Amino acid sequence: MDRREPGDNIRWRATTLSRNFDRVALITNVQQGNPHQGGDYPGSMSTPISYNIPNIPVPYLDKGAPHGIAKTDVTYTFWQSTALNAGKLWYTVTFVLLDRNLNQIGPNYSWDPYITVN
Repeated sequence: MDRREPGDNIRWRATTLSRNFDRVALITNVQQGNPHQGGDYPGSMSTPISYNIPNIPVPYLDKGAPHGIAKTDVTYTFWQSTALNAGKLWYTVTFVLLDRNLNQIGPNYSWDPYITVN
C-alpha cells in the first residue's frame, strides 16, 4: 500500500526479476477501477497516460572503452496520472510478458491494487 496526497504524480513502470534481460514486462494499460465495486474506493486520479523516455543510458563493462565502461541507450515506457481526490484509489494495471524477440508469452495479465490518497 502506498500513500499519496492530491496533486501527487502516480507513476507505474514494469520490470522482471532479470531487469528485462531475458523476459520483458510491458504495461499496456492503467485505468481506475469502479469506486463502488468490491469496497469503498472514493479516491480518484486523472486518466493515466503512457510516456516513452528515449536515450536512457545503460552502462556495461567494455575493456576497449575509456575507463572500461561503455553504454547503450534504451527507451523506457512508464505510465503517469495525478492523484485528484482523497480516499482509497483502486486501479488496474494490464501488462504483457515478452521474450527477447518481442513475442508475447502467455495471455495479457492484470493486477488490481489500491493506494491511499490522504
